[in-house]
Amino acid sequence: MQAPARLGRFEDLSRIDEGGQATVFRARDSQTGETVAVKVLHDGPAFSQVHLERFRFEAETVAGINHPNVVRLIGGDLHGIPKFLAFEYIEGSLKGMLERDARPGVEKLAWIAYQVAQGLEAAHATGVIHRDVKPSNILLDGDDTARLIDFGIARGVTAQTLTRTGAMVGTALYMSPEQAEPSLLATRSDLGPQSGIYSLGVVLYEMAVGHVPYTSESPLAIARMHVEEDTPDVLTANPEVPGWLAGIIERCLQKNPDDRFQTATELADALASHVPDVVDRHAELFRREVDDRTKTQSFDGSGISLGGSSTRGRSKWWWAVAAMVVLSIAASVIASVFPWDEVGEAGLPVIDLGVADDPAGGDVAPDEPVAGDGPSGDVVGLPAPPATLPQVDTEPT
Repeated sequence: MQAPARLGRFEDLSRIDEGGQATVFRARDSQTGETVAVKVLHDGPAFSQVHLERFRFEAETVAGINHPNVVRLIGGDLHGIPKFLAFEYIEGSLKGMLERDARPGVEKLAWIAYQVAQGLEAAHATGVIHRDVKPSNILLDGDDTARLIDFGIARGVTAQTLTRTGAMVGTALYMSPEQAEPSLLATRSDLGPQSGIYSLGVVLYEMAVGHVPYTSESPLAIARMHVEEDTPDVLTANPEVPGWLAGIIERCLQKNPDDRFQTATELADALASHVPDVVDRHAELFRREVDDRTKTQSFDGSGISLGGSSTRGRSKWWWAVAAMVVLSIAASVIASVFPWDEVGEAGLPVIDLGVADDPAGGDVAPDEPVAGDGPSGDVVGLPAPPATLPQVDTEPT
């Protein structure tokens, strides 16, 4: 996709990445001078109303989580051509860091994992389950502040993407056993927070050992390993890993979800009990976010953010007020956006923030989203109404 000259107030676009459904550009916000990442939905034969609905739901979901460890939505346009969303731009990622330094020190590892756990807990609090936790979906800025991106995986429109309706969805290298083998969910209604905790455990294993626990040329073979193979011993793979950290990783990687940490907060607390500095650092991150964001934030009480460039950093009482105001309209908005025939058994839409689909329709690499047989609908969690929404136009003016 060619870079547009300008999209709304966003100018100087240059392409970063492209997938089957969207292209991401680096751009400049002409109002604030801020560098942003603009995700542009593809238009053409492969486009469908379902893609637009997911795009709109993406905006509402990210705005609703409102947490410093989740990527910030800035604005967008969902009725014009092309349709786009603008997010804060973060230069680095955990994937890039691990390519440079396969085994970061324990303190850095704990700091990054603590933040990711906090971001996951914030998502879980809104009923959203992140089904694709992996290093490329963890952005890192210069001081290793982490931002989660890519909440959920879209149902693909081609067989090659292996993300069809009724399929297991995730990225093979980081996939939980219950994602790989949905029959393991026989006693559960759907994936729970423990699935993301397993995936974060794989990321922890990779940071501690220098490689992921299971590898193969076949994504589906790797998925089966998560179900059937014993978890490689952390201390055997790297004897220098502290015993407490090996214990945390092993608990995350238990095959039975009931044997893992039950919440992301439990995992964060376990890390903090051994590296207590992460608690103070995270508290300072929250203070900094509040100070930076509220200075440029105005709010009109309607659930739409006006002026400034942030949906984050508002005092918690503002969040509560906003949630109460929009609660009465959220149900009708969601009902109109997501018809029952486009959702799964639980009646909930799939969240799509990614561009990882293979646009050429070729083989999918082990670190790309893959799928096989799975539960009908591919749905997760109950999304709470967003506290605020940034300036995203959803209706023609």
